Amino acid sequence: MEAERAHGVLYVKFIGDGDSSVYPTLLQNVPGWGHAIKKLECANHACKCYRGALERLVQDNPSYKGSGRLTLKIQKRLVSSARAAIRMRSQESDVRTALAALKHNLQSGPRHCFGMYQHCSTDFCKTAREKHSMPSSSSYSMNAPEIRDEADPDNEDLDTLAS
Repeated sequence: MEAERAHGVLYVKFIGDGDSSVYPTLLQNVPGWGHAIKKLECANHACKCYRGALERLVQDNPSYKGSGRLTLKIQKRLVSSARAAIRMRSQESDVRTALAALKHNLQSGPRHCFGMYQHCSTDFCKTAREKHSMPSSSSYSMNAPEIRDEADPDNEDLDTLAS
């Protein structure tokens, strides 16, 4: 490793995509300290994979196409909310709590996008906060749900996902 010889620098973390063959190569070729290297998944790659999986789901199941179903707009909202959840939870200091909250946010994302807010985290979803603060609100609209303030479907990040 040139950085170690020239500058005395040891790389202990690297960002890679889920398909990367770099990590196994590093573990094999780096001296003893190399086994401490941690791979960090790139949020962009995770969202790109999620978007691709949604596209394949619709392609393989034509009944998912059409109004009120898994439209392109809903797919963009799902990816946008996943990106927002990753961004929000990556800033939390307690990793275990952040992972549990991220898992919950990702699992409740589809319900949120179809207007069912009862499973949304109140710290992540504006509508859940509003409904939670209302004394008696048990009806959930299935029509055009409000976009959560943390996840903007018109976010410019979506344009990078399409490439």
